[in-house]
Amino acid sequence: MRTQLLRLALALFMVNGAASSAIAQVFIPDTNMRNALNYYIPGVVDIGGIMDTVHPGIASLGVFQTPDIPLGSLDLTGIEYLDSLEHLIIGLEQMAPVFEMTWAPWPPNLKYLDIASGCTPVTIPQVPENLTGLSFFGPGCPTGIPTTTITEMPDSLGGLVLFGDVNVVWSGTGYIGGISIELGVNSTNVIISPIEAGRIDIIADMPFTGLDMSAVDCQHVYFNRGFANDGFI
Repeated sequence: MRTQLLRLALALFMVNGAASSAIAQVFIPDTNMRNALNYYIPGVVDIGGIMDTVHPGIASLGVFQTPDIPLGSLDLTGIEYLDSLEHLIIGLEQMAPVFEMTWAPWPPNLKYLDIASGCTPVTIPQVPENLTGLSFFGPGCPTGIPTTTITEMPDSLGGLVLFGDVNVVWSGTGYIGGISIELGVNSTNVIISPIEAGRIDIIADMPFTGLDMSAVDCQHVYFNRGFANDGFI
């Protein structure tokens, strides 16, 4: 009887060990993400593309930026295992006009998300509820300003920044503590999606046109520089 119990205990130990090993080792399909992960955490992804999700270097990584090189696609698989990550920067400025983004679950402790848009439309999955700040930067595109779509805004967000030539639309009507808007000279006919906000700061060095905030519920709107003209709603 004792021998059988020992065999059973050994079998359970082996099964649990195999399960832990399977969880700890995850395949990263995108070679550019492998390189980026290894840049921040040397050795976290091996030559075969297997990521060690329990690598000790993960615990000290607070900021991560995706590859900022010309790409036709980017798969973020692996980002979800960066448990200590608080600030994620996604640069899409150099991406190809026909670009495909494969999203992964958000890191569990992510607080700040910065997205630099390029010349192609991008759809972002639901923004995590625990996010403190969300920023969009548009460096400008000669073929026009693409639309960045957020499928679902969180119920509450600390701050939203729209800077440069950007056009961001979203679903959901939650609350944003503060919205900072500094549009580029090519940003015209920009419509802010329905949302409730604590305050809005508009920064402009020159008169701008085509900013429609009629769907925004906000009692405090401030012009830090510049002024609105007839194109402001």
